[in-house]
Amino acid sequence: MIKIGVGIVTYNPNIERLRMNIESIYKQCKNLVIVDNNSNNINELTELIKGYNITLIKNIKNLGIATALNQIMATLQSHQIEWVLTLDQDSVAEEDMLLKYLDVIDTTNVGIICPTIRDRNTKSESQIRESTSLINRCITSGALTKISVWEEAGKYDGQMFIDWVDFDFCIRVEKIGYKIIRVNNAVLMHEIGKITYSQFLIFKIEVQNHSAFRKFYMAQNIVYISRKYHYNRVSFMTILRLLKMIVLVTFYEENKKSKLMNIFKGIKRGMKLTINFKE
Repeated sequence: MIKIGVGIVTYNPNIERLRMNIESIYKQCKNLVIVDNNSNNINELTELIKGYNITLIKNIKNLGIATALNQIMATLQSHQIEWVLTLDQDSVAEEDMLLKYLDVIDTTNVGIICPTIRDRNTKSESQIRESTSLINRCITSGALTKISVWEEAGKYDGQMFIDWVDFDFCIRVEKIGYKIIRVNNAVLMHEIGKITYSQFLIFKIEVQNHSAFRKFYMAQNIVYISRKYHYNRVSFMTILRLLKMIVLVTFYEENKKSKLMNIFKGIKRGMKLTINFKE
């Protein structure tokens, strides 16, 4: 029998949303680890999980999503778990999501299984007829990852802290020959930023409205990943992504000055980070 565990990273979570998250997934799997990155409401979180058999790891400072994910994987690996489902603190899985994953878990060379994401902001999801799809990128929330693949791929890159951590990991999973499979009828409720829409001529512009803090890491990691996989060069597509971010902030977002400053600081930092993995 395949042994599955669940890991959730928390940082100042909305307690009611986290309760929904835990209740939904705990019905499907009892091997659950929470890594908390020094939340202000840790006492409320501790009170919430009473009555559940949950391992809680309390970091004394915010170590970022990548390091926390590695803590989850290592903890569950020590309990002889083979696959780990990772969830964001505000995601809520459908009650049979893991059961649907089991239908494809024995697929040859599968490293990650993921769901269809239904965004709370838009209520939209992909309309796909096939039962499964081979994809090359998925977000961490809802991803069921084989622990041996996590280890072989080099684990999550702690330098990245937050944003693009999952996509970087997916690149490395594919590079070592493993598949990422989306189970299209498995649904995860998730929130991607604070999405708003603006009109430019005939075009509908999606604006995700991330904080200035997040803009720093988004810019840093876009540059870092480009250097990591393009022989220490910044690709043309990376430049376009950064320009798009700058344009969207300039014309459509609030707190422009702080966000733009953080984007440029992030670009500078991304150029200085040491490349962790040999390609």
